[in-house]
Amino acid sequence: MVRAVLILLLLLPPAYWDLRTREIEPKYWVLAGVIVAFSSLISYKDILAWDHRLLMVYIITSLLVLGVLTISYLAGIMGGADLFALAMISIGVPESYMGSVLGIPFLTLLYASLASMVLPVSFCIGNIIKYRRHLRNRPKILCLLGLPFTAERLSKNPGFWFPLEIYDEDGNKKIRFSFNVEEEPEDIRRQFKKLLDKGILNKDDIIYSTPGIPFIIFIVIGYIIGILFGDTPITTFLGVIT
Repeated sequence: MVRAVLILLLLLPPAYWDLRTREIEPKYWVLAGVIVAFSSLISYKDILAWDHRLLMVYIITSLLVLGVLTISYLAGIMGGADLFALAMISIGVPESYMGSVLGIPFLTLLYASLASMVLPVSFCIGNIIKYRRHLRNRPKILCLLGLPFTAERLSKNPGFWFPLEIYDEDGNKKIRFSFNVEEEPEDIRRQFKKLLDKGILNKDDIIYSTPGIPFIIFIVIGYIIGILFGDTPITTFLGVIT
């Protein structure tokens, strides 16, 4: 449990920094990696005492989790912080808790993915109740992906909201269903200011946009659930529906 708490304490600062500024100093991950590796080395006797079959399960699931995150990172879907966070969990706490068979890295990714589903559900409710008129003549999938913003808002302060409706300099619109994590808010602001200045868009034109909430936030949530409850939520849910 000491390693589990240590990992949580190491995850909280980058989650906060990523949420506020979307920037984490690389040297922090180096320091955190050294601490995690050292704590694992200290516990190596306990690790070697695990059942070899369970140890193999932990290793395989950890590698699968890291593989999924690496592919997502290379595709620009997730940031480096997400990959480093899961790597830290995989190295520091590969085992299971609360009688679970599945290791914490796998449970963390599973619970994080489920927690992130709160966003599309909330978007859907908001769009149906308040913004239904904006969905006319738009792909209905946008109901789950974001909320409507005016072009003027995006030209002044997009914050960490990323447009799902993209215009080129000729006014041609393209719908996208995701964004690249490397996009910068300042680039978005300049892009929409240029579109307004050229008269391609009016200030009140609606642009559906999606928030760039760092996945590391959901990783922390998933990690806490996995440590406290193991796979009990999953087995309970499966028991109810079967």
